[in-house]
Amino acid sequence: MKKYIIIILICLAFSANVFAAETESAPRLLPGNPFYFLKEWNRSIQMVLTFNETKKIELEEKFSSDRLKEIEVLVKKNTKQEVIERATEKYEKSMQKISERLEKVKEKAENNPALQNFVERFTE
Repeated sequence: MKKYIIIILICLAFSANVFAAETESAPRLLPGNPFYFLKEWNRSIQMVLTFNETKKIELEEKFSSDRLKEIEVLVKKNTKQEVIERATEKYEKSMQKISERLEKVKEKAENNPALQNFVERFTE
């Protein structure tokens, strides 16, 4: 009897991990939520604590991707147009920041093959 209980508990533990991995891609905290500012603060702190310019670009790209997912969820949920517009503006600003940072890295990339590969990956 104990063996069956242990096997069931192990199966439940593994299935919970799989379920968490599947739902992790869907954003939980969306623009318009009163606590969304905490997510933005977290993103800002991560950017401040990142000193490598290429890592900042990668991080900003991740944030942009997250914002795009948030916009998709907002549209599916028929959220107020004002909230969607603000989220879209933040997404556009984020993409602009990526372009600006990428231009800075392009200038340095002329003599550095690793940076050239990085720039090519983002410009394709």
